[in-house]
Amino acid sequence: MLNLYKKYRSFLLRVIVYLGIFTMFTLLYYYLFEYYSSRYEIKINIEQDNQTEYQIFYSSEQGNSEFSEDYSYKYVSDKNNVLHEISTYIVMGNITKIRVDFGYLNNSIFKLESIVLENVFGNKSYSAHDIVNGGEHIIYNNVEILDEQNGLLSFTTTGIDPYIIIKDINIKNTNYLILSLSIIIALISTFVFYKFVKLKVIYNLFKDFFTNRKLIISLAANDFKTKYAGSYFGIIWAFVQPLCTILMFWFVFQIGFKSKPVEDVPFVLWLACGLIPWFFFSDAWGSATNSFIDYSYLVKKVVFKINILPIVKVLSSLVVHIVFVMFLFLMFFIYRIYPTIYMLQIIYYIFCMCVLIIGLSLITSTLIIFFKDLGQLMNIILQFGMWLTPIMWNTDVIPLNFVWVFKLNPMYYIVQGFRDSMLTNIMFYQNVRQTLYFWCITLIILLVGSLLFAKLKSHFADVL
Repeated sequence: MLNLYKKYRSFLLRVIVYLGIFTMFTLLYYYLFEYYSSRYEIKINIEQDNQTEYQIFYSSEQGNSEFSEDYSYKYVSDKNNVLHEISTYIVMGNITKIRVDFGYLNNSIFKLESIVLENVFGNKSYSAHDIVNGGEHIIYNNVEILDEQNGLLSFTTTGIDPYIIIKDINIKNTNYLILSLSIIIALISTFVFYKFVKLKVIYNLFKDFFTNRKLIISLAANDFKTKYAGSYFGIIWAFVQPLCTILMFWFVFQIGFKSKPVEDVPFVLWLACGLIPWFFFSDAWGSATNSFIDYSYLVKKVVFKINILPIVKVLSSLVVHIVFVMFLFLMFFIYRIYPTIYMLQIIYYIFCMCVLIIGLSLITSTLIIFFKDLGQLMNIILQFGMWLTPIMWNTDVIPLNFVWVFKLNPMYYIVQGFRDSMLTNIMFYQNVRQTLYFWCITLIILLVGSLLFAKLKSHFADVL
């Protein structure tokens, strides 16, 4: 009876895990397809008689709402008296209207062939005939139609602000298609995952963490003490360098470059919310990478669970990080910004960082045993990573079409999460896509690290 209960519990646990994986895959594919369906290409085939600066505005708002410079594209064309194409890619959920500006010159002559909007699932094309006969869906300003022949709409500008607006654009709704595709591909992915991926390695990893939790805490405490043993100021050195770095960047950017408040928050607070999690990430990952080398005498012991060593280093660095988080709260208190319920999310984002670092360190701590130069490469990677993560700069300075590139960095989620918790009062579940992406990439890293460690750990003692 007991064996039957264990089998039933094991089966139920597997079902829950794979249902969770299927749900995660479905959401991941849905948001991926939704993103590509919101990636439009706007193409305009036109001819002009003078060099012109075109500006294309786009909006998802209904009615007569104003267009924004933030959602526009400028293009200077000097291809006079030649039919040519102007095109740009944009990302927007559902375009409902566009506006094409034709420069600032009066009495310029244009010949427009077509305006086309298309994405991966469909397109909407407006020919010269469609624009002339568009009725209330087409708005002209400082534009006088001359004629329409041979598929070309000829018009002249009659003022310094000539433009054409196309309203009520309705590209085919693809939500059901996207959902269906997501479910089908998620089913296939889950089956492949079930057949070929050994989830047991991750289960065993966390099982070892839990079983040896007292030993891990003891080793982490000892590691923290011995790191600064023998120095006159002891653990004070753990806080000196990060504090000096924060003060240096604050002086350079706020005093030197006169950086203005970001999102109506003093620059030093905005900066600290980015630097403090990065200090923990870089210190913990660097320390955990060398964990097997630092504890080589334990690695050579046959009975010792060496997979707990990276988390020992992570917890050792976590002590310093917790003190810095308390220092961050003190800074906010000095600026009369008091704790809110949103700030409790800091605990969640610290947990996210720990899981990410454990996954990364399982990969790097395994590889560095066989490839000693990895330590030097990591210093370079962390240096680049600090500047490629929006810690000292805001993503507002990046064109909207390229922000997604920086969001691929898992630390973007953490840094932005700290600022959402401390500054803008946004809950983590309000950013479903980024949360889903972070956990997908983190679990993949953790899986790769666990498999790599399991494959090579038998050779550690020989190399060390």
